[in-house]
Amino acid sequence: MRAVEDKIIVEQEIKDEVSDSGLITELGSSKNQNRGTVISRGPGAILPSGQRASMPCDEGDEVIFSGGTLIHVDGKEFIFLTTGNILARL
Repeated sequence: MRAVEDKIIVEQEIKDEVSDSGLITELGSSKNQNRGTVISRGPGAILPSGQRASMPCDEGDEVIFSGGTLIHVDGKEFIFLTTGNILARL
């Protein structure tokens, strides 16, 4: 998959939820997960001046995000985002 324009594709980090006593309460839950690794990013949106906007992250960066569109491909979860969905680079 290759992202276009100002789009970013993130492989969602899925963690098991473990209680204080060590019991796994939700195996591989993606509920409320907002962290992942950028696997593809577009070149940036085209500005009115004709230049490309800079992107807030690079491929391989770990990011925290909000929103986006969840897509399942080959048993993995990917989130499709725009630059405005990226909250932080870790």
